[in-house]
Amino acid sequence: MKKLTLALAVLAAVAVMAPQAGQAQRHGTRGQRPWGNWDQKPPREMVESFRLYKLTEYLELDESQTSQIFPRLAEMNNLTDEHRKLVREKMKELGEQVKAEKYGKAASLAEEIHRLRGEHQAAMHRMQGELMRLLSDEQKAKYMVFEQRFERHLQRMMHRAQTGDMPGPGGMGPRGNQGPNAPGFPWCPNGG
Repeated sequence: MKKLTLALAVLAAVAVMAPQAGQAQRHGTRGQRPWGNWDQKPPREMVESFRLYKLTEYLELDESQTSQIFPRLAEMNNLTDEHRKLVREKMKELGEQVKAEKYGKAASLAEEIHRLRGEHQAAMHRMQGELMRLLSDEQKAKYMVFEQRFERHLQRMMHRAQTGDMPGPGGMGPRGNQGPNAPGFPWCPNGG
């Protein structure tokens, strides 16, 4: 049963990345596997695949839940990507207006950005609610813990990457074993 759930999780991760496959083909990488090799995958895709794998494992999702939850997670990711792109464009335009000292236009852009952020938050809140309805009480609690720990872990990893304090070869570095089977890895069900 767990092997089937894990297989579904992997298939769902591939399905989540399928839109990137078409994009890769349009950019001249035709003939390669859409998800590529792990060492060729963009970091964001690797993180999302790992997140889906660990989420499935930690929440012990069944096949039905996996088939319903993964498309919702993909939709949430797409919505966030579109939102970030739009806000980035608006922020660039806002910066240009401020630089040109056109504060009337800049103020209306600032209000539009504020509105877009609110709409995005509301949409994400609604979608999170839909996702929560698919989970048992235990899974709901675990999901919230997982999301917080995963986010915190990503922030620590980004900080380490920026400061150069990353683990060395074989997962061993100045802080010892940092791999997914390391004691206390943040989202292991049993703490490591």
